[in-house]
Amino acid sequence: MRKFIFLIFILFNTFLVDGQAVRFDRIGVEDGLSDGWVRCFYHDDHGFMWIGTSDGLNRFDGISFKTYKPYFNGGELQGNVTVNHVLKMNNDSLLVCSDLGMYIYSYISDKLTRFPIVPNQKPVLSCTYDNNGYLWLGTSLGLIKYNHKYETIE
Repeated sequence: MRKFIFLIFILFNTFLVDGQAVRFDRIGVEDGLSDGWVRCFYHDDHGFMWIGTSDGLNRFDGISFKTYKPYFNGGELQGNVTVNHVLKMNNDSLLVCSDLGMYIYSYISDKLTRFPIVPNQKPVLSCTYDNNGYLWLGTSLGLIKYNHKYETIE
């Protein structure tokens, strides 16, 4: 029985990829993650891992974390914000769905800014693009279809 448990332990902690053992490590709050309740993951084209938690958006570069939280127009931090979903908008931006609305992360400014199509402070749970380029948002108000070309809700 001990050998069986040991074998299961090894199988769950080590995998073979191209003949080499791959080890998985646990990364948490003690390593710089803003909160232990992880809501979503996104791996971008720049090599960053984006992790949405119940206390902000975290960017992981493989070594350390940087946490992003939205600010009010007056520059005051909005406090705890649950990030529900992250999606690529274009090469320079990510869409960030949160319990406080929708935000755009800009790689150029390295900041979150408000995406004004959703009423302020209304949760956005998820988003996706369809084949026609429309942005679909799953919100607490229902489904929203957004036309980027005309900047209108349809």
